[in-house]
Amino acid sequence: MSRPHTSVLGAAIAKLFVDQLSHLPLARVVDATIGAGGHSLLLFEAFKSTSCKLHITGVDQDASALEIAGQSLSQSLENPTSYDLHHCNFADFDGYQAANGILLDLGVSSMQLDQPERGFSFRNEGPLDMRMDQSKGVSARTIVNEWPVDLIGEVLKRYGDERNHRKIASQIMARREQKPLETTLDLVTAIAPVLDWKHSVRIHPATRTFQALRIAVNGEIGSLEKVLPVASKSLCTGGMLAVISFHSIEDSVVKNYFKNDPSLRVLKTKAITPCAVELANNQRSRSAKLRVAIKVEQ
Repeated sequence: MSRPHTSVLGAAIAKLFVDQLSHLPLARVVDATIGAGGHSLLLFEAFKSTSCKLHITGVDQDASALEIAGQSLSQSLENPTSYDLHHCNFADFDGYQAANGILLDLGVSSMQLDQPERGFSFRNEGPLDMRMDQSKGVSARTIVNEWPVDLIGEVLKRYGDERNHRKIASQIMARREQKPLETTLDLVTAIAPVLDWKHSVRIHPATRTFQALRIAVNGEIGSLEKVLPVASKSLCTGGMLAVISFHSIEDSVVKNYFKNDPSLRVLKTKAITPCAVELANNQRSRSAKLRVAIKVEQ
């Protein structure tokens, strides 16, 4: 797996955590979707100018990403005891207790998209996999070849906000009756006749289908709904919970949870979004939204 680009909203994340936690003698932060370690490295760099010692616990369900994170951190940090890494879904992690900060960076990473063998991208041919954790779970191939057409349509509607969900699901059904769909390009070719190419100005018309399948494969919304109360309960008073989302479903879950959890104070009413410079340097950051809440004393 190749090294990724600069982490989305990295400068904003680093400033928020330093502003909120640097008065502590020791700040314990859980980077619950550590990926290749980009945000963690930025945090370590930012805390160098403070008197606060930083310890980061990194969590990721992608074993390949976690290996890269370990290599990056070990090569960049003088103190190997300032971090520890765990391979699991953030919703199943049991080490949030007494954290001063928790960061969730949701969705798929650029390094995953850029690896055709992972099956996340419609631009390069690869197996229809899409599993973040390739050691378990149901792949996208199983969904498109074995699930009922009505259920596939529901997935496309719910997780992709796809207006043509019924037509796309029917097209998948028609294609698989002839021959199983094995690769990402098999899927793109199968659904191409019913995609809305005319109105696809900003994004590829297959984007919503691939997004919806990825969310279903990885149970992303369920994991997010599970982890938020655990993270909130585990934070120390004054601790910070920061969540970066990349589509409206995730953002709505986070926004509503922050609003309804009496133990959290929303730091900013509006979501933080990438600045013009970041957008110019990283087009994939365009849909990112960062929401931040502080744990208050109960």
